Amino acid sequence: MKSIRAAKTGSHRNCRRLIVLLATIVALAVTGSMALGQQARRTQTAEIKAAELVYEWDKNEWEFTGDCKVTIAGGYDGQITAPRMSVKLSPKLDEIVHLIAHGPVKFYFLTQPNSEGIRYSINASAQSQALYREADQTIELSGGAQADLVAVGVEGQTARFVGQKITANLKTSRLTVDDANVKIQTPIQN
Repeated sequence: MKSIRAAKTGSHRNCRRLIVLLATIVALAVTGSMALGQQARRTQTAEIKAAELVYEWDKNEWEFTGDCKVTIAGGYDGQITAPRMSVKLSPKLDEIVHLIAHGPVKFYFLTQPNSEGIRYSINASAQSQALYREADQTIELSGGAQADLVAVGVEGQTARFVGQKITANLKTSRLTVDDANVKIQTPIQN
């Protein structure tokens, strides 16, 4: 019996060593993957929903119809809705080259913080269409366009822009309005 116990005790000891070794390997693997994850490139995700999708793979063009909604998350957060959208993706299918939303169009974006740390929400609409270009990160609204710009967390900083065409440049934080009418609302100090 002594020899059986010795064998069992030895195998328990080996089993414990194996468990400790495996735990160490798993811990190193997790730590390594976390370090790699921290060095990974930030991504932006676009999710498109619609009643119907037609994809022409030879042209890499996508046509969405019926209650279309694009939700963008990552560098900035936003949403575009329209009855119909045409989308051109890159050859690798890893980015939207451009998106045309056929009106009436509504969109909402939350900008990155500016140099003062203030983020803006942009609520906009257009009767005709909206064109989004990834290369210059612009959204161009045309045909009865309007946009409300609200400073998030800052009381009273609200501006309403109305014009035939409004272009929002998400990269440069610039809003351009053609045939402009602007209304700015600020609180009255007592």
